[in-house]
Amino acid sequence: MDAGRPGIALAQRRDPGAFADDEAGAAAETSQTWWQKLRRKRVLYPAAIGVAPVRTRLAHDLLRQGPAVVRGNASELLVLGSGGSGGRGADAVHDPEDALEAAREVARRSGAVVAVSGAVDVVTDGDRVVRVEHGSPLLARVTGTGCLLAALVGACLAVAPEDPVAATLAATWWLTLAAEDADPLG
Repeated sequence: MDAGRPGIALAQRRDPGAFADDEAGAAAETSQTWWQKLRRKRVLYPAAIGVAPVRTRLAHDLLRQGPAVVRGNASELLVLGSGGSGGRGADAVHDPEDALEAAREVARRSGAVVAVSGAVDVVTDGDRVVRVEHGSPLLARVTGTGCLLAALVGACLAVAPEDPVAATLAATWWLTLAAEDADPLG
């Protein structure tokens, strides 16, 4: 595959939850080498960090490698930003507003755009903050929506790599508006 070929959009989503203890280091090193060769934009999705030390350590290592976007729930961002204890696995026990300062700090420290999902999603570049007030309460009850949103951010980032804020907002609106349309009670 030619990364410079016009018409092909490339991105990679990184989820430290995908690795077991013994795989984490080697997988991260291989992934980073591959990434540098292809010069793709990265989306860090720190799924369920805080409850598993290997995931937490790997998420911090991946953050230092400079992703374009970090996308997580409030509990995950609190762990990444301030070393909190996290949520219940992939479930958040905090609201995005609770994690706003941690998200801004992560954005400033890493240079990444940070998206925090919840009832009202928050996207920040460390200075600007945009709130997305769309979606459905059912999103929190459907397994995999965080993974889906991280993948959509990667897809949008591949199309608009020069503007990670716009790419992240487009993905967030895409998912939340689709959720509103799909909600039988909405």
